[in-house]
Amino acid sequence: MAEMYTVDQLIEFYIQGPIKAVGVTPQLQLRSDVIKKWGIKAGSRVLEVGCGQGDSLVLANVVGPEGHIDAIDPAPPTYGGPINLGQSQSHLKSSPLGPRMTFHTADLEAYLSSYTGPAYDYVVFFQCLWYFPSPSAIEATLHRLGEGKAAKKLLIAEWAFQATNLDAWPHVLAALSVSNLENRMEEDRSNIVSAVSPAWFKAFFAREKEQDVGLSLESEDIVVPPRGLKEGMWETLDVVREGYREKIRKRWPREKEDERARLAADMMRDAVVAAAERVEGGPKGTQSMDVWTAVIALGT
Repeated sequence: MAEMYTVDQLIEFYIQGPIKAVGVTPQLQLRSDVIKKWGIKAGSRVLEVGCGQGDSLVLANVVGPEGHIDAIDPAPPTYGGPINLGQSQSHLKSSPLGPRMTFHTADLEAYLSSYTGPAYDYVVFFQCLWYFPSPSAIEATLHRLGEGKAAKKLLIAEWAFQATNLDAWPHVLAALSVSNLENRMEEDRSNIVSAVSPAWFKAFFAREKEQDVGLSLESEDIVVPPRGLKEGMWETLDVVREGYREKIRKRWPREKEDERARLAADMMRDAVVAAAERVEGGPKGTQSMDVWTAVIALGT
C-alpha cells in the first residue's frame, strides 16, 4: 500500500500566491476527518460533485496511485478569487497527486449523460448540496443516482444544524437566518440556497427505501470541525452587519403588510447578534458548526 501524505504535506501542495496555510489547514483537516468517517478504500474510483477550488486533493491522497478522482463543478474556470478555479485546479494538477485527479467543468446530470465508464465506487457530495436551487432538486438528483448504475455508494457531508462547541452556535443561528431570508429573495442570493438538515436527509432516504428505489442509509456520524475553520465566522459576520437589515427591508418593503415576516427576520438576526456577543472575540471568534456525514448504499 502506498504511503499517504500528511495534512501538512497536502497544504504545501495546495497553497499558492495569496493563499496562506493558516486558512487552508482547518479546511483540509476537516476534509481528512470526514473521509476517515466515510471509510474510502485505497484504489477507489470517486466522482466528486461540486469540487470547487480543489479540495479533491485529500480524496486523491486516500485513494492512492491505483485510484482516481473525477471532480466536477459547473462554475467556469474564471470563477472565484483571489485564485480562480482554473488556476487552483491547474496548480493541483502539477502536484505529486495531480495524475490521480481529472477536473471537469460540468454539472452532474450533463456529466453522467455522456459517461460510459464503469460504475464509480463512490459519488461524493461534500458541503455542496446547500447550493442546489431547491430541496426538490436535491431529491431528484439523489433519486436518479439511486435508480441508475453510476455508483455503488453515495457519500454526503453537510452542515449538521447543531454545534458541539458553544462558540459555534452563532453559525447555526446565522445559517437559519440566511436560509429564511434567501429562500424569499429573487436576487442577491447567498451560498445558502437549500439548507436541509440531517433529519430531512434521513426522512428522504427512509421514503426512498420504502419505495424500493435503491437508496438506503448505511451509516451516519458527526464530525466537529477543527478550530479556525472560517465558514462559521463568515456567515455570522454577514448576518450581524447593518447591511443585512437592509436586505430584510428590501425583501419585505411594505411596513404594515409585511410587518410579521419582517419582525421574524429581524428577531432571527437579533438572536445571532446576541449569541455572537457571548463568544470570546465576538463574531470574529465564532467557530463552525458540526458536520453530518453519511454513507448511502445503492441498489439494496
